[in-house]
Amino acid sequence: MNTRVDGVRIRILLRSCKSRIARLLHAESWSTLQGNDSDKAFQRRIYESLSAMPDPRDHLPQDVIGYLCAYKVREFLNSQAHEASEEEILESVKRYLTDEKQFLLTLYGFFTHKPV
Repeated sequence: MNTRVDGVRIRILLRSCKSRIARLLHAESWSTLQGNDSDKAFQRRIYESLSAMPDPRDHLPQDVIGYLCAYKVREFLNSQAHEASEEEILESVKRYLTDEKQFLLTLYGFFTHKPV
């Protein structure tokens, strides 16, 4: 197991989920979406907006949204320089040994629309 590679793949997943949420909510980016909202107000708005989506695969539990919002993905992570297939990301998520693993599995399912 290469923990450095796994860490990059996890950041790719988190960044991709933030981008997907921004697109679903018709925002240019995650930071544009947040605007001047407090963290709590932003999380509540994301939860309510995603919960109103017609496709249940676009819904996320509040605790997963809180996890995603708390995780500050490095802005310099360049998608051109760091890429991974869905399978590679899932491998890294499954190797994750912390209590964050369930959050990551939920986010993987949200991002790929594939059951985990």
